[in-house]
Amino acid sequence: MTRLRLIVQIPGRPNLDEAADTLYAGRTEALPEWITAIEKYDGFPIIDRTTTPLAITGAAEAFIVEAGIIFSNAATESTAG
Repeated sequence: MTRLRLIVQIPGRPNLDEAADTLYAGRTEALPEWITAIEKYDGFPIIDRTTTPLAITGAAEAFIVEAGIIFSNAATESTAG
């Protein structure tokens, strides 16, 4: 869940190094590696690294929407429990 939260926070950042510094405790080598691993697993690119700021790809739009639903459901369950 932590990695999913990070992914939805990457768009809008100027680059992956800044995203890693801000979101991933400065682990600049690790962030691109696990993003690439997730993209390979899912079979499509999630982050468009050619834009500034970084953006999600068209293929990842549904992925990001689904992530928002997961977070919303998790928050509801944690407050109801």
